[in-house]
Amino acid sequence: STLSSSSAASDVYKRQDYDLVISDPFTFFFNLKPNYSKQIVILHHIDIIAMKKNIYHRLFNRLLIKKLKKVRKVVTVSKFWYDYLLNKGIQPNKLHTIYNSYDIIKYKFSENEKNTFRKKYNISEDKLLVYIGTADPVKGVYDVYNALKDYDYTFVMTGNKNNAKDIDSLFLNLSNTEFRILLNVCDVVICLSLIHISEPTRQEA
Repeated sequence: STLSSSSAASDVYKRQDYDLVISDPFTFFFNLKPNYSKQIVILHHIDIIAMKKNIYHRLFNRLLIKKLKKVRKVVTVSKFWYDYLLNKGIQPNKLHTIYNSYDIIKYKFSENEKNTFRKKYNISEDKLLVYIGTADPVKGVYDVYNALKDYDYTFVMTGNKNNAKDIDSLFLNLSNTEFRILLNVCDVVICLSLIHISEPTRQEA
């Protein structure tokens, strides 16, 4: 049997009667007695930004890397993290990359759905609508805005919190579905990230 659920993995860790466990780094990390030969860890990213701010994150990362060196396989979602782990000393025969996928059908919306979205957020069709990214300086939103601010565009940015309030742009805190509609409504979508040691966020991707 193969267990991919974190909760199921936590339960079966106690029994040690599994054939293979596929888990996230946190479930794996807090298992004090893993069977490394049966362990596959799927790693989306390591929060290196938090590591620079917090000693606990640095300690977690150091110990995680140490444990990852012992597992059967580590699956990353990008070449960046493959190279990162390789440079940390994890053997190449243990590393694999499987890119994230998405269902293209979920990104297709009717004209009625798009018009309803425009009306809800009072978005005019008189100007080109340009998505400039997540409303946060580290995501490069200021760079994008400053490069385009002299053009007669309508700008829009998103996020859970507006950390770029001085930008003359519409800010929206959207659900996952509404964010996908926004991508359809925009004439141009720009996702610039200045975090060179981390992948873009889920919405940026």
